[in-house]
Amino acid sequence: MGPRRDVVGDWQKAAKQQGLKFGVSEHLGASFTWWQPNKGSDTNGPLAGVPYDGADAQWQDLYHWPAAPGDAAWYSTDARWHQQWYKRIKGLVDQYRPDQLYSDGALPFGEVGRSLVAHYYNANQAAHGGKLEALYCLKDWRTRAGHGDYVEGIGVQDVERGGLADIKPAPWQTDTSIGDWFYNQNWKAKDTGTMYRSPKWVIQTLVDVVSKNGNMLLNVVQRPDGSLDPQVEQLLAEVGAWMKINGEAIFKTRPWLTSGEGATQTESGHFKEDFAFSAQDVRFTRSKDGKTVYAILLGWPGDGATITIRSLAEGKGPQAIRSVKLLGSPGNLRWSRQAEGLTVTLPATAPCPPAVALKLAAR
Repeated sequence: MGPRRDVVGDWQKAAKQQGLKFGVSEHLGASFTWWQPNKGSDTNGPLAGVPYDGADAQWQDLYHWPAAPGDAAWYSTDARWHQQWYKRIKGLVDQYRPDQLYSDGALPFGEVGRSLVAHYYNANQAAHGGKLEALYCLKDWRTRAGHGDYVEGIGVQDVERGGLADIKPAPWQTDTSIGDWFYNQNWKAKDTGTMYRSPKWVIQTLVDVVSKNGNMLLNVVQRPDGSLDPQVEQLLAEVGAWMKINGEAIFKTRPWLTSGEGATQTESGHFKEDFAFSAQDVRFTRSKDGKTVYAILLGWPGDGATITIRSLAEGKGPQAIRSVKLLGSPGNLRWSRQAEGLTVTLPATAPCPPAVALKLAAR
């Protein structure tokens, strides 16, 4: 139908060829009530009162059938739609075997949704010799009526264009974008005033999320033909250059005793992701074995500046520190540790100004 090609299958093949995990998002659960306005008509103009195509019964397989009076929440209460959703998403799972399945909301439709997730997990385990490698991501919208169920542990909590105020013991995820969710030249980022975020924003947001046991799922906006604007290529190049230097403070890390310190306080919740981080804001991660702590400064205090990190004061954190290094800069740094904090003298130049990572090795 439509483009006359298997779009999901082509993405799957491309991901696998590059050794990447493959994920799919489903927005079908909410589409039943989203699409109900297609049963109406214009209220003014030359076509006022002329029914839209969605009002024609012969097109209901595309536009959905009319909702019952009062059925207007995020997730429909129509049991017929619940079964339609189940069959289509089960077909998606069975045909493409995604590594990640994302629902645009909480878990839809009660027992129907739980049955789908159980099938997804069981099928994945069967395909991996009994080991569960699939991820189901869903939103915690328990406070928003009609947005479905959220049960801790049934999947990975996802926060759309937002984050958490502090560490969550269980891994979680933010899904965000370098621009709008699609190619929209009218969308303006708060940090740049253009249709794209800055590399600085992407890096600082990533660091904040990872310090709290989170993962960033980043949408890279494409042109309608699938190519990238030069600004996007430049953004990816700069983020990649930063990761080449600082990746060890991000990949395979775990949250530390505290997520960070500094004047900038973040809030938990969806659509809360614009914070004015500065060099005084610090975020922490640690190596999996716990022998290395990373203190990531969300800015550059200045060439040769001296900084004091209170969370690493004598009696806090690692009992004994062997060395302090700045990733991307040669040699060890001069440091001292007192009751007020760990004081470090930075080098004359910043290896990567958006954020810099101090590597603390314990004795």
